[in-house]
Amino acid sequence: MALACLSACGRGLLAAGIEEFPCLPDDPAAALREAVAVADEEALCAAPAEHLEPVPAGFRPRMRRGPRALWGMATDRTAEGLWHLGRLPGEEARARRSWSCCCRGPLPRTSAAQPPRADRATGRDAADA
Repeated sequence: MALACLSACGRGLLAAGIEEFPCLPDDPAAALREAVAVADEEALCAAPAEHLEPVPAGFRPRMRRGPRALWGMATDRTAEGLWHLGRLPGEEARARRSWSCCCRGPLPRTSAAQPPRADRATGRDAADA
């Protein structure tokens, strides 16, 4: 399943487009042309990992790390980037709710992805004070 494709669009820029995406059969998006219905939530979660498998495989010879270490590094940076974006508009609570909705679990406690605790009264991070 090709979730996305990259194409060069000049001046060293890349554009990403969705060719198809996985979804559950009862999802309203299943009616879209690009949708590919998968059997269950386990298959839904496996689709992005299958799609991205060539990325760590490509880096592995250069970085001399095992596949789990590379996935750990990639997910750590992804979580850190998402956390940064969630904090930009100053909506930490919303970012936490979105994480819980999408990822079904607590925020990760990995090296770079540790979100600071917000002050309950102001909603601001202790580091921002």
